[in-house]
Amino acid sequence: MRKLGCEVNEPMRLLDGLLMIAARTPRSQAYVQAMAHAGIAPANVLLFGRYGLPRVLDTPSQQKMKTSVLLPDLSVPIEQTCVESGWNMVDVPVEDVNAPELVRVVNELRPELAIYAGFGGHIVGSALVSAPFPILHMHPGWLPNFRGSTTMYYSWLKAQECAVSAFVMAAGIDKGAIVARRRYPIPPRGVDADHIYDNAIRADLLIRVLGMYERTGSVDPIETQESDDEMNYFIIHPVLKHLALEHQNARPLSNNKKRSVNRHDDRTQY
Repeated sequence: MRKLGCEVNEPMRLLDGLLMIAARTPRSQAYVQAMAHAGIAPANVLLFGRYGLPRVLDTPSQQKMKTSVLLPDLSVPIEQTCVESGWNMVDVPVEDVNAPELVRVVNELRPELAIYAGFGGHIVGSALVSAPFPILHMHPGWLPNFRGSTTMYYSWLKAQECAVSAFVMAAGIDKGAIVARRRYPIPPRGVDADHIYDNAIRADLLIRVLGMYERTGSVDPIETQESDDEMNYFIIHPVLKHLALEHQNARPLSNNKKRSVNRHDDRTQY
């Protein structure tokens, strides 16, 4: 039996011209598993970098927890999901997304739309963001209100919810045109927030955006981000992160599930 990290519910549909730029990270694993689950096949998956999970997560048991989104199985390598889905992979042996060799390969693949799933904290340079095709990034915060780093935790503390914004990458920190946004409940108690839930909600919005792209052939902006009035958030202090996690642990699973249905379903903005 194939182990893609998820069950495949739909026959594969090739999105010709779609490129995924994927570092070997839990986020990329979540993205490819969600795409395989939805039956969405990219034209190419460009892999770079080495795996860097800081610890082994018991992801198969976490997958059994009830949430409003598909949780990834991080024990399944991204290469395995791609191979068993029949997707074309291109491996570029560099660590930096801005490496000239990687930029050259991206241009040679001539995508019409790219998905970026790189290493956290790395800034994508002008050679890619100025390319003649849009590069989508899933940001774990409601833009433009929550720009910067670890915004999922700031959203917990300030808004008692999570959110993801899909935007077209441009110069500046999380400053590109927004194409979709969606709010999500705080993760249930026991679900790893950093590696599992954060990436799961990003993957969920990604699938919704790709569905829109499949129907319309475009990723039209719903809002530009020309103002610099909104503040940028920086890596959250351990004490504040602890307070956010205490808030998660205080929530029973049934309340999270009710919150998901009553407040967050059908709230995607396109």
